[in-house]
Amino acid sequence: MKQIKRHIIGFLIIVILAISCSTEKNTFISRTYHNITAHYNVYFNGRESYRKGIKRVEDQHSDDFTQLLPIYILGNEETASAISGDMDKAIRKASKTIKYHSIKVKPKQKGGTLSKKDQEFMQKNEYNKWVDDSYLLMGKAYFMKTEFLPARQNFEYIIREFRNEDIKYDAMYWMARTNLATNNMKMTREWLDQISAEKDFPEELQADVDILEAAYHLKLGEKDGAMPLLHKAIKENKNKSERTRHQYLLAQLYKEKNEYRKAAQMFEKVTKGSQSYEMSFNAKINMAECYGKLGGSYKDMKKLLTKMLRDDKNIDYLDQVYYALAEIEYENNKRDEAIKNYKLSSENSFSNNSQKAMSCMKLGNIYYEIPNYRLSQAYYDTCIMNLSNEHSRYDEIRSLSRNLNGLVTEMDIVETQDSLQHIASLPEKERNALIDKQIQAVIEQEQKERELEMQRQQNSMLFDQRRGSNQINAPSGGAWYFYNPATLSFGQNEFSKKWGKRKLEDHWRRSNKSIVQDDFYADQDSVAADSNTVARVNDNKSRSYYMQDLPLTDSLLALSNESIRDALFAMGEIYKRDFNDYDKSILAFESLDERFPKHGYKLPTYYSLYELYKETGKSDKANSYKQKVMNLFPDSHYAKLLKNPNYMQELAEMQRQQRLEYESLYDLYRANKFQEAEIKAQAFLKNNPESTYAPKVRFIQIITTALDVDQIKFKQNLAGFIQNYQEDPLSNRAMQILGYLGETDVDALIADLNSRPTPEIESAENDTTMSEEAIAESLYSFAPNETHLYVIATLEEKADTKKLQFEVNSFNIFTFNMRTFKVNTSLFSENISLINVNPFKNSKQSSNYMNLIKNNQTVFEVIDGVDHVQFVISESNFEILKKEKDIDLYLKFYRNNY
Repeated sequence: MKQIKRHIIGFLIIVILAISCSTEKNTFISRTYHNITAHYNVYFNGRESYRKGIKRVEDQHSDDFTQLLPIYILGNEETASAISGDMDKAIRKASKTIKYHSIKVKPKQKGGTLSKKDQEFMQKNEYNKWVDDSYLLMGKAYFMKTEFLPARQNFEYIIREFRNEDIKYDAMYWMARTNLATNNMKMTREWLDQISAEKDFPEELQADVDILEAAYHLKLGEKDGAMPLLHKAIKENKNKSERTRHQYLLAQLYKEKNEYRKAAQMFEKVTKGSQSYEMSFNAKINMAECYGKLGGSYKDMKKLLTKMLRDDKNIDYLDQVYYALAEIEYENNKRDEAIKNYKLSSENSFSNNSQKAMSCMKLGNIYYEIPNYRLSQAYYDTCIMNLSNEHSRYDEIRSLSRNLNGLVTEMDIVETQDSLQHIASLPEKERNALIDKQIQAVIEQEQKERELEMQRQQNSMLFDQRRGSNQINAPSGGAWYFYNPATLSFGQNEFSKKWGKRKLEDHWRRSNKSIVQDDFYADQDSVAADSNTVARVNDNKSRSYYMQDLPLTDSLLALSNESIRDALFAMGEIYKRDFNDYDKSILAFESLDERFPKHGYKLPTYYSLYELYKETGKSDKANSYKQKVMNLFPDSHYAKLLKNPNYMQELAEMQRQQRLEYESLYDLYRANKFQEAEIKAQAFLKNNPESTYAPKVRFIQIITTALDVDQIKFKQNLAGFIQNYQEDPLSNRAMQILGYLGETDVDALIADLNSRPTPEIESAENDTTMSEEAIAESLYSFAPNETHLYVIATLEEKADTKKLQFEVNSFNIFTFNMRTFKVNTSLFSENISLINVNPFKNSKQSSNYMNLIKNNQTVFEVIDGVDHVQFVISESNFEILKKEKDIDLYLKFYRNNY
């Protein structure tokens, strides 16, 4: 009975406490209850979740020591996804603290005069001391998720509502950091200035602010402005790990400025203070390089690095040791030894893509300077596969690699075709013996590769054992493979050891993707093989494989010579344009002229040789080719330029005047002043018959006189236009108008109309409807319920359509996980490509899709700066568009109907 009474009493006490501890009351008991409950039951768990996420990223982070270390490794897209779950939990807990434990009700005022302390207490906006911490925690968690808008809102709320509390200083720091993360440099500067103006700013936050300001200067490229701030922060920061990281960064900055003594001293501090063996190792390597630059003993440096090679602890870092050795060899003008060690560095870079990229970049540089363009291309190509696109030389190396790829392609054509012609010229018996020898070499090479692969696998197993590969069983992360960071890291290393750095794309195993069908989303059964095509032999251990490309007939030999001719001209252009290698350019052009005396590139070849010999100071040779241009091509622009140095300026001025005249004529046409336009067109054609604007002017003249002539004469004018300007795009427009008038066989029309006498004028009611809009309406039909496509037309050759297709497909995958779209790329004309997405049930669906994708920055940054248009189109109209080859005409229909 007594026990029952005790339970009843306990229950009543709990009920009384719960009632008295409502957030609608502000008493000592309610404040104490909600402070304790908020701190130990809710806020504590949220803060621990936040710390857990931060620690996991810091533990897993791997620095790229070939680049300046980033000051912050958190608050970016790479880390946001890894800690999203922890940050979400922190946000939930912080929100719960605010929702259930916030006390805003003022306490009952005591009688009498209030003390200053009591007055301050009564003026508070919040009476639970963990609520402001919860807002800060929530803002930081949003920041780590890269959701910067809600992060900023939380920090602004703290600064506004808790302006008398010390926590506002934390919020000011995070506001500045948020603006820096969003590249708002102006607001970052304003917040940093506001912080520096705060007299009571906490000393314990000063190191964080100094580092933030250093990051601000580095982002602006102001390295000299960042260095004193790093020095200051290193002295102030009590966190040993952060302090060592900043010392390493400062050492890198000194090294970049060639202040090797200061850099070496700072690297030495890192070796003594770093808890990371990898950082300490890299600091030692850099320290050795710096002392080498300061005139340290070449033998001592080499001895030190050779000793590091033999240390088992450095087995993961052999690539970096070999690289440091190569740098010292190169610095001491031992190029062959440097090349040997750069190659060893590359070969030992199993998982360090950045180091492999740097080693291959150095090899590419050396071979480019020799020059050996083929080897340079090979190493630059490997470099760009492994180089981060954030690297300062990424664009330069990518451009150089592309230019070299173009050159090597042409070199391969010449060498391959010359070899094939040589083999084809041999007696059959000798040719077969040569082929059999090659087949035997292939068999031996395959055997050697099998043995090397077995050895590689054994070495890989030993390598993993020495590293302690039992890390894959570590308990970190979740149970599933993709939730386990250790397993993921191990898998990435294994992949990199075997394949290197590969792009996320189809056919990633292939080194030569040109053999892969471009449209990798097209239906396989949509491409039928030509019945007349002879199947190629793919067995490289059969004679037929080597015989199939030999030019054994006159026609095949002629095609082979054409390939060599074109490649020699291209090589001459590339050597001159892309590499300023005038000697090799001269060799290519003169080889072209010597081997193919009747080639069709004589004018540009002779003019290029004139320029090249003039540039190299060989005036006799230059004058010889100058005379050839002037004698053989007297009416060419090149000859006129050689006679008159101001020819190009005069030509440009003449073209400018012609453009102005054409624009004036076009304005008259648009204003329906047809008679004035016709007179102006007639005068223009009389004075400028060879102008590039002549086809446009003549076309306007035909259209403006359409109402003044009979239909037969109008047709005859159009047919004559097609005959005279076959290569001009407007000839297609003239064909469309004739088709609209019922004429399809233009050749027959010309022959027929030219043989007729001029008939009497007949009325033609349709003559008044020859506008482009009318032509478009006659060609295309509006069928909103028909299956539709969405189309992007890129109007320039430089558009990276493969990358664009990949990004469109990625957008579809992540936006429409319940639907599957086909994404196809096709060449519409010489410079225009079409990327289409299908199918859509009707015009409304396709238009809705276009409204979604057109605002996607990731998709359209691929063609940033490239002229392009977007539209939707029905399937039947798309077939007409492909046939008519006139996007502008369809766009007139599209704008009127969609």
